[in-house]
Amino acid sequence: MYDFDGKKALIIGATGGMGAAVASMLAKNGAHCAFVGRDKKKLEDILSICSSFGFPLLIQSFANPNSKLFGIILSAFDPKA
Repeated sequence: MYDFDGKKALIIGATGGMGAAVASMLAKNGAHCAFVGRDKKKLEDILSICSSFGFPLLIQSFANPNSKLFGIILSAFDPKA
C-alpha cells in the first residue's frame, strides 16, 4: 500500500474509530508511532495489535493527570530513536 518506513507519527485519539484505523495502517506500513488517547485499556489493545508489526511504539493515556503531551512528542520524535 504505502511505505512509511522510518517515518514517525503521532496519532491523537488512537483508541477507536478513525484514530485506531490510522494507527494500525501506519504501523503496518513501517511508521514509528506514538499513540495518545483517554482510555488506557483501549490504548493497550491497539498497542498489542500494532506491536505485532515489529516497529517502535509508544502509548500515553490522558486519563493520567500527570501526563504531558510535550514529553510524548519529544519521546516519539527523538532523533536517536
